[in-house]
Amino acid sequence: MVQQGVAQRRAGQDQPALESFRQAQAISPSPRILAQIALAEQALGQWVDADHSLRTALADEADPWIGRNRGALETALNAIQNRLATVEITCNVPGAEIQINGRRRGTTPLSAPLRVEAGTANIELSLSGYYSLRRTLELTGSGSFRERFNLVEVPPATDPNANNNAVGNRVGPPPTVVYVPPPPASPRTIASTALLIGGAAMIAGGVGAHVYWQDRVDLYNADIEQDTNGTFTEGCFLSTSTYPRRADRCGAILSESWAGFGLAVTGYVLGAGALAAGVVLRLLPETPASVTATTARRRVPSASFACTPSLTPSLTGAQCHGTF
Repeated sequence: MVQQGVAQRRAGQDQPALESFRQAQAISPSPRILAQIALAEQALGQWVDADHSLRTALADEADPWIGRNRGALETALNAIQNRLATVEITCNVPGAEIQINGRRRGTTPLSAPLRVEAGTANIELSLSGYYSLRRTLELTGSGSFRERFNLVEVPPATDPNANNNAVGNRVGPPPTVVYVPPPPASPRTIASTALLIGGAAMIAGGVGAHVYWQDRVDLYNADIEQDTNGTFTEGCFLSTSTYPRRADRCGAILSESWAGFGLAVTGYVLGAGALAAGVVLRLLPETPASVTATTARRRVPSASFACTPSLTPSLTGAQCHGTF
């Protein structure tokens, strides 16, 4: 039967070969046949069984066939181990049954960590009188994992006819967890958040306008320098097709610099005001729900903030005022 299994393996018939080896092992157990079983299980992708069978076969150091082929067998064992992960499972109660991907793997406490195929592992622990626990793990080959399960006891049923000292039957599904949504944000919170975000955006715009203003100032103050190829670098006093006269070009650059300066100041002022208003609104105490609208108006100070843009020939800005 061993020779038949070897011939079936060579012909690519791994499942019939595995059955032949198992029948031979049942008739006359030996480490050599067990190693052949492990190699057939490896070919079929039965990694957990192959790992156990090959480890058991290699543990026999007296068998001559194992000794002659130990190098090849250990190479096969390394390949199998790359497909397996080590999982250590602990539980707060003894006797809980462990199932992994629907297969029973023992009860708690385990004497040794389990060897589990790499990939998705659905682990379930169950025990009479306790709610079952399920957990899904993503296992990597040759990795080590540790999971702790805490089973919760099912409350005993209440039986008015039973003796007070008797232990009730454990019944009922797990308690339903009711999701309570958080309370909606108050209008003041929404307003303060909008002011904080808007203030930050306006300050960012002010920074951009500041950079543009500084660029125009640098260009206005730049001297004309001749390059090595005979051309001139662009400066305030360099005539262009758009501004043939130097005075026109310098005046345009000056106007652009003042516009950038005005936008920068406006962004800074409006942004700082909006941030200040947002912070004040966020720090003001909320009115309790039991307080009436009239009482709330008396107790909560009013807050307002407004800005009015003002344009002048030389400066763009805004006038802002707030009440807190």
